[in-house]
Amino acid sequence: RVRNAFGEILSDPVRLEVVDPPPPWRVVTIRELRGLQDAGTVRPTNETALWRITGQVTSWINLGAGTNGLFFVEDATAGLAISWPGAADRVPERGLTVQLTGTLTDADGLLLLQPAPPTFYDQEFVVLKGPGEPLPEPLEFDPAWLGDPAQLESLEGRRVRFRGLTCTGADGLAVFGTAGSTWPTRWRGAAGVPLGVLAGSDLSGQRVPVGEL
Repeated sequence: RVRNAFGEILSDPVRLEVVDPPPPWRVVTIRELRGLQDAGTVRPTNETALWRITGQVTSWINLGAGTNGLFFVEDATAGLAISWPGAADRVPERGLTVQLTGTLTDADGLLLLQPAPPTFYDQEFVVLKGPGEPLPEPLEFDPAWLGDPAQLESLEGRRVRFRGLTCTGADGLAVFGTAGSTWPTRWRGAAGVPLGVLAGSDLSGQRVPVGEL
């Protein structure tokens, strides 16, 4: 019923439709996120937008230091590191499929997806989407990639298989150092890729293997 100073009238029925607003995040692949890195600084070009990805956890243990959580996920396109401050005891198990919603950041050249507080800090950052499954097959590393920084950057966060590495100076007695240390390798007669010991890695304190890996 419409009423004003001149009287009132009963209008025709009106349909009111309520439309939900679009979500504040954009669903993307991991490769799309990796495409948001500045070619020169490798920092993300957008550190405020919310992104949502779905991937499989590939790391076997929490790789973060102290109380912080750090793990890796892959989808069919690429891999990515996930930072979860204060959640060292809540890192999802390897093989699980998870949905993640957060913002991009960078830590010493490592591209990270992190929670965007306060809305998605605990409620929406990590959502379990599927049970444990076999891990994606690792990529066979091509020696030619060592001279291609762009190719190496694209492999960040992915499972990669090296064949033919030998640990330099391995004598059967040497052991890997603590978190943050590296061990030099040789690969097919040339300098190889240093083996890094991450926080939480079971390499620390283990004997350096002798022979080809």
